[in-house]
Amino acid sequence: MKLHKLSHLLLFFVLLFPASPIIITGCNSSLFARKPGTLSESELKDVLKEITVKVLVDDKEAASGTIIKKQNGFYTVLTNYHVIENAKSVKVVTPDNQIYPVEFSKVDRQDNKKDDLYDLAKLTFSSETTYLVAGLGEENIKPGEKVFAGGYVKGNLQTTKGTAKLFLNQPLIKGQQIAYDNDIQQGMSGGAIINEKGYLVGINSKLANPVLQTDFRYLQGEQPDEKTLKEWGNYSWGIAVNLVDEAAPDLALFPERVIRKIGGIPAKVLDIAKQSSVQIKQANGGIGSGVIIAKDNDIYYVLTAAHVVENKQEYQVVAPDKQVYKVDNQTIRTRQGLDMAVLQFRSSQVYQVATLGDYKLSDKAQYVFLYGWKGEELNHPSLFSVGTIETNTDFWAKPRGYELAYSNQGYPGMSGGGIWDTEGRLVGIHNFAEKDVLGYSLGLSIESFLFYQKDGLWQLPQAKLTVAKIEPKSSDFNSINLAFFPNISAPDPVNGSGKDWLNYGIQLWRIADIDNVIAAMENAIGKDPNSWQAFYNVAWIWRGQKKYDQAIADFTQAITINPQFAAAYYNRGVAYSKQGKTELAIADYTQAIIINSKYENAYYNRGNAYSKQGNLDQAIQDYTQAITINPLNRKAYYGRILTYILKGNKQEAIKDLETAKQLFQQQGNTQNAQKTQELLN
Repeated sequence: MKLHKLSHLLLFFVLLFPASPIIITGCNSSLFARKPGTLSESELKDVLKEITVKVLVDDKEAASGTIIKKQNGFYTVLTNYHVIENAKSVKVVTPDNQIYPVEFSKVDRQDNKKDDLYDLAKLTFSSETTYLVAGLGEENIKPGEKVFAGGYVKGNLQTTKGTAKLFLNQPLIKGQQIAYDNDIQQGMSGGAIINEKGYLVGINSKLANPVLQTDFRYLQGEQPDEKTLKEWGNYSWGIAVNLVDEAAPDLALFPERVIRKIGGIPAKVLDIAKQSSVQIKQANGGIGSGVIIAKDNDIYYVLTAAHVVENKQEYQVVAPDKQVYKVDNQTIRTRQGLDMAVLQFRSSQVYQVATLGDYKLSDKAQYVFLYGWKGEELNHPSLFSVGTIETNTDFWAKPRGYELAYSNQGYPGMSGGGIWDTEGRLVGIHNFAEKDVLGYSLGLSIESFLFYQKDGLWQLPQAKLTVAKIEPKSSDFNSINLAFFPNISAPDPVNGSGKDWLNYGIQLWRIADIDNVIAAMENAIGKDPNSWQAFYNVAWIWRGQKKYDQAIADFTQAITINPQFAAAYYNRGVAYSKQGKTELAIADYTQAIIINSKYENAYYNRGNAYSKQGNLDQAIQDYTQAITINPLNRKAYYGRILTYILKGNKQEAIKDLETAKQLFQQQGNTQNAQKTQELLN
């Protein structure tokens, strides 16, 4: 083989395999092990106790609220606007008697009729404590169904049982839509209304027998006749929780309804994802997600994350039609160091099998969709989010093979859920969601799954897989943009904390509003000078904009505050390298490796730095270590082959080329395998 031929290989070698980066936070178990069917009255009272908070207005007990959402360490509470209308300050008292100051705001109507506001307000507080978030049913309450309501009366939680009497086709002027005969008392406003399954269906809003009946008008202004008014006056009235998405799309309690209303590509992909996605239930009450990828007679194969099924316990699969199947633990296939698993269940029912997308994902952002179930809430419906994916993001390290980073919002419980392209092909599975540093979610690619499929790891018949190798051609991105860009509210300039501004900046980063991300992070630092995350995030942006002096200064601040943060050393090393300061870069890569011995890309970049210095033996050692950590690291193979060429070590270069050919063949990449063979001839 002629050595000059090797240079030709380098032109296409980057097509080899995905490099691995990044990030953290694991699956939580749900607080309640969900039982099928209805709950007992005692269990329903427990649910009301856990999701209902006391609302203090100007430090006086005023009403109640319902915990409806948790995101990035922030809880959202729904209450009535009439509770906080003239408030100077608002606090909530959680079920564990902790008191939290809140940011509060009205929920505006989308028809811009501000003279007649819905009787809705949202409260937001930050806490590291885990509180139960209300589970949401996908169907509205029906007349005749039993309902249970809760709220605080004179400081004590009261719960009542009753029956839904009416569910209006259109809400009243203040948003009330549910009429029920529960005894709702003063102070219970904003408290939860749940059905017999424990799902939240609404919040208390209007007491029975009101003095004034002026609010008994429809949105269009019509008023019922006297007989109807008299009947309605006998009931308590609540605001249906499904109204929240219409009034406040940024809360997105029912994201599927929002997506379907938008239509287009997101709605199409949602339908595909729903048909082949499953929920994985653990015996301890925790949940995960998965995707049906193959069928052989009555055996279905599900792809998920290994950490969802790594404990020795019983698992169940909840299929798209809500049928529950037991998983035989003997069928679970995993590989050490790879957060990916395949399990089996048997069924005579027909379920949709996902089409796998086996093509090179763009190093530039491309739209993807994430689908799965949220595990930290009681009976929450499935979640679907839009984001952009990157295969070249390199600011963290985690030794379980993660190679995809994407801006989609991920939650505990969504691990193992599908990452879908714009044509509804499965291109990866979700593993983790990082919440403090830029808000990336992490996953593994279908390319990795197929690589190990060639080795027979999954014990899955290849002929049963449906694989598409053509990149998506979709061009109707208007609907995606509508689904992608949520309404994001900035924290209060005076009362907003550093954590508030940090999380606001992360949300802005998700929609690529970079200028405002920087401003938000600077506000976070102003509020909290010890926010290493904010310094790091700003530095990360400076690095991307090639403002290396500013990047180095802010990475240094992050390191000073948190000296055990390996990624800050690594990225400062990258910035030093870009400035030609090789010794400083090597020192930072080395420190990153000391903190995290599995930091694959730190080894790779240190190898590059050693090679640049002419220290070729050290470079080869580092490339080899990177390959040991991740045998699919195309960049490390690239670097080692090039270094062997520089050393004149023909035989070792040939060995790597042979390995490259085998890897191409295992991928089914016959074109590059053939090119590699030509170079070897």
